[in-house]
Amino acid sequence: MTTTAPVSRRTALIGSIALLAGGTGIAASTASALAAPTKRKKSTKRAKATTGLTLPTSWKGTIFDAPRQNELQGYIDSYTELREYGAISKLSQKRLNECEGIVTFEDVDHPGESFTVKVARSVRLDYAATPATLVGDRGTRIAAHLDLVRTANPKVRALIVTVDGRETTTRRLPAKTPIVADLAPIDTIEQMTPAMAEELLYNAIHFSFSEEGPRFKVTVDQVKLVDGGHRIRARVRGTIRGTSVSGTWVGVSRNADGGYLYVFGKLPA
Repeated sequence: MTTTAPVSRRTALIGSIALLAGGTGIAASTASALAAPTKRKKSTKRAKATTGLTLPTSWKGTIFDAPRQNELQGYIDSYTELREYGAISKLSQKRLNECEGIVTFEDVDHPGESFTVKVARSVRLDYAATPATLVGDRGTRIAAHLDLVRTANPKVRALIVTVDGRETTTRRLPAKTPIVADLAPIDTIEQMTPAMAEELLYNAIHFSFSEEGPRFKVTVDQVKLVDGGHRIRARVRGTIRGTSVSGTWVGVSRNADGGYLYVFGKLPA
């Protein structure tokens, strides 16, 4: 049962927004600088369909209903809390290029290259992932998808940058759902434990409200690992700054730049 204070982000995969234009004076936190990816061996075998976890109809066909990814299906490069933008419903291309998830994007095959993002339309809340092209200043072009999502904090949104792979994979997220994430300290999904899962979910929710500061009185318990640790189900109880985060949360592993990112969504009441 987790009620302890959160640990710091395990990599710079997770960050808060950096407003680099307009002289706002808001700097990126040191925990948000993008780290070089860690090479690790991955299985190329197809995963079996998920079992043992009942999801609402509206969640069918989303990432929470998907099997494990293989190494050809891309990865999540960053999950970035947009702390200074408030409860926004869209992000224009100009604003996207001010976000830390874009500003700090690095490609391991092209070190030192700076990237900007090109999108055909604004990235909108509760819409399907928006196709994007990350364009390097040396000519590299990387296909990606962007999601603007709600977090556990109703006043904060997050931007998810997913780099596309050679094979298609499920990208859809359930609409109008709080989405939080944290990077797991594991090399394989099978290393996930209930205690780790408690900590991941607690930290992911906490970071929606604050990267630092005192611990919040939130309890995570009744943890269930499904599909060998690929998915997680847990109960959360507590209120943070007047906002209830209580309910059942479901997490799913996704390939990430440096390991496995667990993305959690709160089930409808």
